[in-house]
Amino acid sequence: MAMTKFQIRVKTPGGPKVLSDLSAQSTIQDLLLASDIPVRSGSELSGVRLLHGFPPKSLSMDRLEQTLQSLSIRHGDSLIVEYQAVPGNDDPLLEYEGVLLRQVVPANNSCLFTSINFCLSGQLDLSKADFMREVISAAVSGDPNKYTSAILGKDNADYCRWIRDADSWGGAIEAQILAEYFGVVITVVDIQSDFQTHFGEAIGSSQRMVLIYDGIHYDPLYRDVGGGDKQTLFSLSDSKALKEATVLAAVAKTARQFTDVANFTLRCLVCQTRLKGQTDAQSHAKETGHTNFGEV
Repeated sequence: MAMTKFQIRVKTPGGPKVLSDLSAQSTIQDLLLASDIPVRSGSELSGVRLLHGFPPKSLSMDRLEQTLQSLSIRHGDSLIVEYQAVPGNDDPLLEYEGVLLRQVVPANNSCLFTSINFCLSGQLDLSKADFMREVISAAVSGDPNKYTSAILGKDNADYCRWIRDADSWGGAIEAQILAEYFGVVITVVDIQSDFQTHFGEAIGSSQRMVLIYDGIHYDPLYRDVGGGDKQTLFSLSDSKALKEATVLAAVAKTARQFTDVANFTLRCLVCQTRLKGQTDAQSHAKETGHTNFGEV
């Protein structure tokens, strides 16, 4: 009796793929070969990780002969395949050609969360921000000894209420928590300073996403790999992605596509008060509870 074929979507360092020739009895090795991931003799799984579901969670694997059924992978599922080349071997994935581009996301106070989800899913989906805010709130409330008022800038409970508010912006604390939660390095390239910050470096992930930051807004970067496909996760060994991100930031800086948060003029859209810089805006928000601002 012939085995029923099913279709799954995989996101690999070489770009997304739709696999249509697998079945429940296909093995991890079959999946990796179909995804163009090099499989070496000896059934080694070192350097390979599969993430499944939302939020993506690492699957427990110990051998290439494991079936997809044993890992509860079913028709229609989406997977992230992380692969890191073994030192001393050529990695064909790093030779993949493409152009790094900026995906503009809405400036709705959830741009960090929307950008992170875009890199994880390849889709511009505004509905996942609330979930990420809850993840951050749970992480902070669950570790009050780590997340003190000195770190948060406010009481732990106050912060948790604040971050769940759709008008609150995400930044470094939130990026670090989400990097640890999703198991992927989040690299942020600052347009104004040219500085790169790598959140989650200590988690041992083999992949990164790259965001560009203009002072108040985050956008994700992706590689156009042709055919309408976008690569949104990159190997940590992919120095080309970081170089291209640096070039994109330099071009944006030359075009002055950034906001000088210390000196820019903005207006509170609630009471129309004119303010100067991020510090004034934060003070005004603390004093009045107003959090809706627009640049003048």
